[in-house]
Amino acid sequence: MVDAQTLSIVFAGLSVGIAAIYYSFTLRINQRNNKIALTTNIMQTLLSEEAQRRWIDLINMEWTDYDDFERKYGSDVNPDNYAKRAAVLSSCNVLGHLLRENVADAETFYHAGTNVAIWIWEKFKPVILENRRRYSASNAFDGLEHLAEEMMKIIRKADPSYEVPKTFAKYIPDHEST
Repeated sequence: MVDAQTLSIVFAGLSVGIAAIYYSFTLRINQRNNKIALTTNIMQTLLSEEAQRRWIDLINMEWTDYDDFERKYGSDVNPDNYAKRAAVLSSCNVLGHLLRENVADAETFYHAGTNVAIWIWEKFKPVILENRRRYSASNAFDGLEHLAEEMMKIIRKADPSYEVPKTFAKYIPDHEST
């Protein structure tokens, strides 16, 4: 016959086991909900009509070298462009840091549309690298760089021959591409 003490020990063990399973399920549900909320926020921020306008304005900027960039688009001469640039680059930079810290995963970011970070990084890479050199800002926009690299890995998994277009968002008629 089983005594009361043995029964209470078994019951306590079962209760702890059930609580652990419940906690595990709750944790997974919360992680999923956090991922959905983060994806929704990314989409609202980076994929809004206003953000798309900022993005296309940045992609279509033209300069010959760092000094030309500063003369045309530097914060002291063109604060409106600086504001657009800071909004887009900083947003992508933060997302890259979230990715690096495993707050979110690359696949979620990719499917939320942050693959545009590849074009942004490629477009501004020479300016950012020169800025890092001139101002001893060795980690300036390293989150953006990381995000672009991770998005490129995903794209290249599907299409190993993918190359970032050199013309970015400029239209090239089909007869000119051959």
